[in-house]
Amino acid sequence: MTDRGTLIQLKNDFGHRGVTCDVTNSFNHVENFVRFVTKAHVANLALKLCGLADVNSTPTTDSGSLDETAQQIVDEVWLLPPISDVANVLHCAIQDDFMADNWRTCDEGMSFALLCFAVYT
Repeated sequence: MTDRGTLIQLKNDFGHRGVTCDVTNSFNHVENFVRFVTKAHVANLALKLCGLADVNSTPTTDSGSLDETAQQIVDEVWLLPPISDVANVLHCAIQDDFMADNWRTCDEGMSFALLCFAVYT
């Protein structure tokens, strides 16, 4: 028996049997499972923000505009990187410390997400 709400319980209840502890051998299954769980949590948050009991409910009160609700979801779910890391990436970009292919960082400790942030914004 697993604890309710754990990833193991969700994996078993929703039939994600291809997910194993060895991620290198089940990478695609793990990726699909992480996406599934993330979408479920975002959908659950949307239901709560709109005051709905389940996906078949209709709002009884004005829960704000769709744009406001979407912004609340983004604010709750999207975690910003530490500003010091962003500043470091931008500093490197300004100094042209990135290689021509834009896939190397000037600080090996920086994450791939920060590199993408600097390159594509």
